[in-house]
Amino acid sequence: MKRFISHNLNDWFEKNDRKPVVLRGARQVGKTWLVRDFAKSRNLNLVEINFERQTEYSEIFKEKSPQNILITLERLKGFRIDKSKSLLFLDEIQKAPHILANLRWFYEEAAELAVIATGSLLDFVLQDHQFSMPVGRLSYLFMEPMSFKEFLLALGEEILVECIEETEIHFSVNENIHNKLMNYFIDYSTVGGMPAAVKEWA
Repeated sequence: MKRFISHNLNDWFEKNDRKPVVLRGARQVGKTWLVRDFAKSRNLNLVEINFERQTEYSEIFKEKSPQNILITLERLKGFRIDKSKSLLFLDEIQKAPHILANLRWFYEEAAELAVIATGSLLDFVLQDHQFSMPVGRLSYLFMEPMSFKEFLLALGEEILVECIEETEIHFSVNENIHNKLMNYFIDYSTVGGMPAAVKEWA
């Protein structure tokens, strides 16, 4: 399914002064899917760590040398990590929030490696931890549930999305089109924007 936030990730990836990015959002909005799809679209070697399932990996990131971290990951994962062709994906980072502070070293010493960390309810988790955040060395994105237009795209209604985008406030909309859109909006209000629910509805 198409998610508009993919454009933001592409813009982030193309920046000359790219910083590790923290992708926040509620559970089940599609953060993990988005990062995997992004890595596939950019033909990047995905180095994925889920701190909820692989709790032992959090100790590795207490190290302040990105090079040493990557060497350890290569030995554990069993493959070489080419920094210019890889994406380090740190999923469920709220389970190991101390890692956020150490991401500054990736920006300062391994900037050619793309790093994405995802987490749910990070604001609440960080309130209970005492460490200084690396100000100016991280980027942030927030992922919401699917919008109405994304909902329509998931149902194959690309032309209706174009209609919405081309409509201006002073233009009248054909009544039949208006009714069709309102029926879809009622469906959207009922189903919600969680990708799994939208996929099942579609």
